[in-house]
Amino acid sequence: MIIIDIDDFKNINDTYGHIQGDKVIKVVANTLRSLLNNDYVLARIGGEEFALAYVYQGFEYSYQLSQNICRSVREAKVNDACTSPVTVSVGCAIYEAATEFETLYEADKLMYAAKKQGKNRAVVELLSSREKRMSVID
Repeated sequence: MIIIDIDDFKNINDTYGHIQGDKVIKVVANTLRSLLNNDYVLARIGGEEFALAYVYQGFEYSYQLSQNICRSVREAKVNDACTSPVTVSVGCAIYEAATEFETLYEADKLMYAAKKQGKNRAVVELLSSREKRMSVID
């Protein structure tokens, strides 16, 4: 489970207006879709938050996907009105055995950890039902 939050989105709305903010959301959504195949579920779960669910992928794949999300959004062209790059904070929780409530909760916590570490980054953890096994911050 991956949670993606657009960094400083309130500032985008306040500086460029809500119409521009809507364009940013669409660009981020299209960028995310371009990285995924049809087996993935991508949903907007809040104003500027997205959730991505997939199964049967390990730590390395999830780590690379999380990094690609950050890089691709940062490199996406919004339009001329938004002068600074749009970035995202990503939390990715990988479970060996999980319920949908655990994965959303843990991924959300990891996304906030990415924001606390400075934004424009991903925090990826491989978790078992008993303990945290690995943490990577990039």
